[in-house]
Amino acid sequence: MGRELRRVPLDFEWPMNVTWPGFLRTGIRRCPDCEGGSTIDARWLEIILHLLLMCGEDRRGRPMHPWLLQLPLAPDQPTTARFAELTTGLAGRGPSIFGHDCLDRCRAQRAILKAAGLPEDWGTCKTCSGSGTHPEDQAAEDAWESTPPPKG
Repeated sequence: MGRELRRVPLDFEWPMNVTWPGFLRTGIRRCPDCEGGSTIDARWLEIILHLLLMCGEDRRGRPMHPWLLQLPLAPDQPTTARFAELTTGLAGRGPSIFGHDCLDRCRAQRAILKAAGLPEDWGTCKTCSGSGTHPEDQAAEDAWESTPPPKG
């Protein structure tokens, strides 16, 4: 999901903060069995991996994230550089200045699935094949095209 800036004619009138209807997919339902194409188990793994990778980030004197400190069984002391070795190994690279990103989480998930002997598509919804769209609406989703506003 993102934002786009479009040029329109000077005399183009449209209300502020109202989405152009040509960009809205109406009548297309979400898959009832998943969240965006991933099973609930895969979403849990994603969240746990996010926390795990946060533990291995270089904080450079900053305290650990409050989420980590509030975990019921959290130790009294923060992680060390040895934990960063673990998360770097899982992610295939060290964290950037902003920490680990979604690519690192994806790589870590693949590493965990491989270690568990599970297939790469383990967390993909079988109902919608990972599209996140209700199977009855998949054809409409595939055929949908946006309608841009008038050119400026």
